[in-house]
Amino acid sequence: FYKPIEEKQLPLPLSCNIPIAQETNTTAQEISSAVGRLLVPFENGTGLCTTTLLNSEKQTEGAPTPYIISAWHCFGDGVDYAGLTVYWDYRSPNTDNTDVPSLYDLDWNMGAELLDHSFELDSALLKLKSQVSVGPYGRAWVGWDSEAPAQGASVQDIHHPVGADMKTSRGRITSNSTDTCMNMTCSLRYDKQIEVLWSDGVTEQGSSGSALLVRSNNYRLAGVLSNGTTHSCTDSSNNFDNFGPFHAFFPQVGCHLINGYECEEPYEPEP
Repeated sequence: FYKPIEEKQLPLPLSCNIPIAQETNTTAQEISSAVGRLLVPFENGTGLCTTTLLNSEKQTEGAPTPYIISAWHCFGDGVDYAGLTVYWDYRSPNTDNTDVPSLYDLDWNMGAELLDHSFELDSALLKLKSQVSVGPYGRAWVGWDSEAPAQGASVQDIHHPVGADMKTSRGRITSNSTDTCMNMTCSLRYDKQIEVLWSDGVTEQGSSGSALLVRSNNYRLAGVLSNGTTHSCTDSSNNFDNFGPFHAFFPQVGCHLINGYECEEPYEPEP
């Protein structure tokens, strides 16, 4: 899901991606204004992911402090956090996906501070260096839940596949705790991941870090996109994705989100 952008021309997203303008739920449309196209500069290149503004009790300039959440694998070592850039409202206003604005015409924020991260949970919390402006669709900060979501819950993802304009996907949670091996011996793994099967839409490289929104829980965030299968537009039976679990990440970042909360030690995986 990590997408390098050294190429002059990025590939087109799959045809079964659903433009966000086709979303009919007013809450989902409002929340979509919290989703940003994330440009991550490294020492030897640049990558694309997706990020989401996270709501908190902390205030900055009369608005929620601009915390963003994404997947840790979007960052890793060698990131130039001063040059990290989030583009807002990169989306078509029309259901036929026409009139997508130029990136040069969008509101954007440059620079962020990494507050905390977890490799095993593939999650990262950052704070933007400047406040986020209110765009043509408003500006939302997504709510979250520190409890694990229920298996079978209806969920949604809003993301930027291959760095393209905003799309959305819908599905259900098929497991709320699964470990994902990252090598043959499973000495490297992601823990407690939330597995989702999409019934409408897909995700692709560049969708990484986008929020898993639980539709049956007022679209609260439950995780961030980590990894998955190669998706198909003709057969959705294997269109699975795994999300880093926010409920497991929350204890080490809750002090940034709730007044008076004391952050715990970083998550330690079981042997």
